[in-house]
Amino acid sequence: MGRYKLFDDKTYQEWTRTWAQPVVDAIYANDPQAGLSRIADARAALVSSELTPAQQECMQLSLDWYEFNLKQIGEHLQRQRLNFERMVEHLNNPGQTPQGICQRQRLMLALRCEGDANGFRTFTRKEVDEQLAAIPDSDKDNMVWQSLGLWAFRHRDKELLANAYELMLTQPSITLGQAKWQRVHLMHGLVLGTATRQDVLETVKSLAVLPQLDEFENLVWPRCIEAGLVDEELEQLLKEKSAAIKAQGPLPPPERRTKGIRSEL
Repeated sequence: MGRYKLFDDKTYQEWTRTWAQPVVDAIYANDPQAGLSRIADARAALVSSELTPAQQECMQLSLDWYEFNLKQIGEHLQRQRLNFERMVEHLNNPGQTPQGICQRQRLMLALRCEGDANGFRTFTRKEVDEQLAAIPDSDKDNMVWQSLGLWAFRHRDKELLANAYELMLTQPSITLGQAKWQRVHLMHGLVLGTATRQDVLETVKSLAVLPQLDEFENLVWPRCIEAGLVDEELEQLLKEKSAAIKAQGPLPPPERRTKGIRSEL
């Protein structure tokens, strides 16, 4: 059974909405305190859940990934590097189910792309190809190609970036789908030399959460300047968008359901 067949299950989807989505919301809000608290709640709920062993393994790995990202927020570089190496070691542990093994490979690709971007460990094109080959085609989803798209943009790899762009067109993401497509569209244009001021404008307008903003300001915006696509109006718009996103503040506690998951299906 493929990983997505595994996840195409009402019990799993309901569990994800109830326990995992609030963690993702905390990551988008750059709120590690709320996120780590919600991870603890989710792990406690996972122990007594009705999910299958394969589903539990995949979800546990997802929670490990969320925890890693939350703990990187605001940490000094040496600690971030140590967290990265520990996560690499963790994902290299053997999986317990075929779906769990696949999940480890997907997360390892995302982790290595992130580590390369932060200067923790180089991720060569040869290594990228080997890691990508370890993931079944059916599991090369938005998360995989979002990570690869960023790696390809940084390394000016037209082939991989074109693949990421194609997937964004044919398989849009459910969460922040338009913003993610706009991001890859702009990066693709910047590498090819076809990006326009309008592409930059639409990307700035699509920014909605702090991780998006940080990535754009640190990695994409300098390339826009380099390409001569930035003017005073765009600079002012980015300042206003940045201020609005940073003013959103911490998240309120999530609502909890009182009935069991199975009883609601």
